Amino acid sequence: MKNFVIIISVCIILVSVGWNYRANIIFEIYPLILEARGSGERSELSVKEINGVEIMEVKNAIVPNDEQMKGFMEGDIDTPIFMVNLLKFKDKAEYEDGRETNLTGEEAYLIYGQEVQGHLKKVGAEPIFSGRVERLMLGEVGELWDVIAIAKYPSRKAMMEMIMDADYRESEKHRAAGLKGQLNIETKTGEFGW
Repeated sequence: MKNFVIIISVCIILVSVGWNYRANIIFEIYPLILEARGSGERSELSVKEINGVEIMEVKNAIVPNDEQMKGFMEGDIDTPIFMVNLLKFKDKAEYEDGRETNLTGEEAYLIYGQEVQGHLKKVGAEPIFSGRVERLMLGEVGELWDVIAIAKYPSRKAMMEMIMDADYRESEKHRAAGLKGQLNIETKTGEFGW
């Protein structure tokens, strides 16, 4: 527990002083945070069988779990990535601070969407595509997502720099208020051959 407190304290100090290379430091420290927390559980991909057909179970989330964050911090952190966001909105926005609002989940997320464009630009990232989900052409899923959005980042390091920024965290409150859940899929170009 002592190691965990020390590591978190270092992270807070780095964020508060605005050190330009804090993402590099976080990539080094985060695996220690997970280790200090005792995070060793691996989640299994859940597959169900319905009428003799295997169905992959999908679980939306608002934040990554420990295993996902650990994977994000490992391997190639310096080459471009495309983050595919499958977004599902709440009917009514719910802010963590309990504020009253008449916004729908989608309206709250749109505030985030407008603000995040500036945050993306600060780290050299850019929005590539966004569109409303109309229907499912192939396969089955319990509930369709509402919107798909794709952002291109120069690297995982750049994405981490963005999400550690205090101004981004303020904008992120609208994201959390509006999202019922999402899938965030990291992709890279040129590795499939198309």
